Amino acid sequence: MLTRRAPERPHATPTQVNTIAARIHRRADQILVITAAYTGMRWGELAGLARANTHLGDGLIQVHPEVGALHEVQGRLYLGPPKTANSVRDIHLPPFLIGLLQEVLDSHDHDIVFCGARGAYLRRSSMSRRIWGPAVNGDERAHTGPVIEGMHFHDLRHTHKTWLIEDDIPEVAQAQRLGHRLPGVRGIYSHVTPAMRRRITDALQHRWLANQPAPAAHVPHCSQSAPRTNRRQHDGKGRTKGNAEPPGRRHDRASRQKRARGLATLPTQCWPVAPLCTIRGNDAGREQARAGGDLGVRPCRRGRG
Repeated sequence: MLTRRAPERPHATPTQVNTIAARIHRRADQILVITAAYTGMRWGELAGLARANTHLGDGLIQVHPEVGALHEVQGRLYLGPPKTANSVRDIHLPPFLIGLLQEVLDSHDHDIVFCGARGAYLRRSSMSRRIWGPAVNGDERAHTGPVIEGMHFHDLRHTHKTWLIEDDIPEVAQAQRLGHRLPGVRGIYSHVTPAMRRRITDALQHRWLANQPAPAAHVPHCSQSAPRTNRRQHDGKGRTKGNAEPPGRRHDRASRQKRARGLATLPTQCWPVAPLCTIRGNDAGREQARAGGDLGVRPCRRGRG
């Protein structure tokens, strides 16, 4: 009898995570996806994250031992302990994620960080069906194709683990961040240091910045050719030869032309062209949002709640 190994769960690249998040309409749900990918937290830990356990001034969030996870039993939602004793942990955050979480906290005054419009708990089934599924599998109404078809929200946890491996994070630090414990002697004699935690947050910050769109190049909008020499000659008596204008009149006419062009304050300089992606409603901006643009600039309308 042949035994077949179960296929590996998919994981996403930072660009794919950006694309998935950019397809989600509500800003808080976008940041929920980004937080899952860059912390490796379980769904219940994210959905049950309380404002009181979000210590952004210290650069971390805490999974509480008694109310650190949201549980659903027979349709009833309640806060309770996380999955295991090792799941109780402090999760240190890269700087960009501190800013995003602060944005969510500033957007409402409810006790739960990631909540519904009126502060209600989020349900995993609703999230998967209405938000996550269309974003990752494609949506015919939005004319978008799949990013990673069949990927589950929990696979963002696999994604985070894979990123830690790519960044050569020590195994003991990986395990602690994900709420695991190394077995046997390795778990007894291995310890996580502050230097390891800084290495994790630095690597995640670098990963985030490296996968944001590059700023638009400064394209010269005017030429700096040499000024034309005036071939008109004066006769020394305030008059000009030929059809030339007197010097004062020529200066006034040139000044009026500069003001008409809006260049009076920059007579010899060039100025950058504004990047198209910053202009609301621009086709290039919408295309960048679909391709996973900078999530610091909202690619979609702000939802209620």
